[in-house]
Amino acid sequence: MRGMVLLAIVYYQPNYGSILQAYATQKVISEFDFNVRTIDCTIINKQTKRKKILYYIRNFFHKDLFWGQIKKYTILFHKIFDKDFRHSIILRKKAFIDYGKEKFCLTQALPLNKIAQLCNDKVDAVVVGSDQLWLPSNIVADYFTLNQIPDNVKKISYGTSFGLNKLPVKLEKRTADFLNRFEYISVREKSGIDIITKILNKKVFLVCDPTLLLDDKEWKQEISDKRIIRDKYVFCYFLGSNSKHRKFVKSIVGKTGYKIVNLPHMEEYIIADDKYADISLYDISPSEFLNLIYYAEYIFTDSFHGSVFSIIFNKNFYTFRRFKNNCEASTNTRLDNLFEIFGLQKRLIEDRQLEKGMQLSNLNYEIVNKKIKEIRRKSYDFLYRALGEENDCC
Repeated sequence: MRGMVLLAIVYYQPNYGSILQAYATQKVISEFDFNVRTIDCTIINKQTKRKKILYYIRNFFHKDLFWGQIKKYTILFHKIFDKDFRHSIILRKKAFIDYGKEKFCLTQALPLNKIAQLCNDKVDAVVVGSDQLWLPSNIVADYFTLNQIPDNVKKISYGTSFGLNKLPVKLEKRTADFLNRFEYISVREKSGIDIITKILNKKVFLVCDPTLLLDDKEWKQEISDKRIIRDKYVFCYFLGSNSKHRKFVKSIVGKTGYKIVNLPHMEEYIIADDKYADISLYDISPSEFLNLIYYAEYIFTDSFHGSVFSIIFNKNFYTFRRFKNNCEASTNTRLDNLFEIFGLQKRLIEDRQLEKGMQLSNLNYEIVNKKIKEIRRKSYDFLYRALGEENDCC
């Protein structure tokens, strides 16, 4: 066993993509023979939440940013007035909590200003994981910046995303300051490289999302051989609120006879979620989420990780944009980069295409799988060098 690596990752959100990419990060670094611990965010989250709320209040007139957060409280509202809905959401949350307890080894819970105490002489590095951890609100919250980690501890970014094409000018200096303390920086999207090279003279690497570091066989080990849905079905995983996407799925799937299975009200309460699916599921763990993708005939999603796991399992899928491109809260950049890297742009459906009609079609994954292997190899190489003794990577 080598030394210890601490992970600053999102393991606690009731979001399938977030928790599965966190699991993949932990698993891969553990396979490098490090003792891996995830920083317990129980206290930190309470502190950073206040900073994020203040950030959105200050950006009240940026309506896309502010109202994008307000929408998330619609679930809380319906939990108050709908007993059955409240019970369903509690079951979903429990499925995530149980998965987290099983999969993650946490440190002691400390406040943000004391996490430096975790960095004893056994700690080789602190790794900021993937996902949108450098969104402006997270930069202001100042946890995923690793500003609290001592100078003598190696700081590594693996595939961290800004979630945006362009960083607000007022955050450029703050971002340059914290990134300058990192020994190794990698991002998940090409746009992240552009953002960093504009403000900092430092080498930045493009790597794949942590979920892509594990191949289909490794993810298959997380899936039960027993199907959750016995009939043939299409799986819908929508995080956005666009009712046109739901109507489109119903119209195109109706010709096939397949059941429509969905996970309703993931990030906000959406009326359309109750109207188009044949089977709506709440009590679904992250492993069961993979089961639903693996056994589906088709997947329809507006989720980055819904798309990623469809690619990993070589599924036939279609992805919609969750945001309008001119929306200030848009995170479409990660979808654009993903589909460009794998040459799957035709599977990214624009809203203007919904009225034209289309036929379901199969994907040929021969070229895509070659590209996955190549970026996986490069990503493994970056992470191995960053965690090891060699310095020629940077």
